[in-house]
Amino acid sequence: MVFKIKCIMLFLCLVGGHYSWGQKKPTVNVFFLEDCVICQSLSPELNRLYQKYHGQFDFILFFPNHRSKNKTIIAFKNKYKIDIPYKTDHYKKVSSGMGVNVTPEVVLMDTMGQIIYQGAIDDSFVSPGKKRKAKNHYLQLAIEACIANKRPEISKTQAIGCFINYKEND
Repeated sequence: MVFKIKCIMLFLCLVGGHYSWGQKKPTVNVFFLEDCVICQSLSPELNRLYQKYHGQFDFILFFPNHRSKNKTIIAFKNKYKIDIPYKTDHYKKVSSGMGVNVTPEVVLMDTMGQIIYQGAIDDSFVSPGKKRKAKNHYLQLAIEACIANKRPEISKTQAIGCFINYKEND
């Protein structure tokens, strides 16, 4: 799995992407879809985390579906006041390489490209359409553990959201 992720990072670096080995900052990779209600609902929490930690962490939004076009992504970012830089992942090279299946899902990586945390932003969604007040802020806890040079107590959770359509490229 680590080899596969490093290959993806090399690919992104070669095509003008975001990653390189030995990055200066850890990276929060966020997989989003502009018409996913769960992504829309979690945008304020994501914004809060970005505002609080973007000086210490790189954040990047990936939009992995073909229907995500620059115009709709920019409109989405404006509507939800998201300042995080974005990339499309129409051919799902990044999302499949990181094992991401739904939006929203996050993958926090250290400066050497090792996955520190993967899964949900928080536990506010028990299932699609069933929202509650978040009790566990998984991404924030993982970020804080990373700042303290520790591994997060929870390194993987099941993300709840809209499925990424891997068949649209067939």
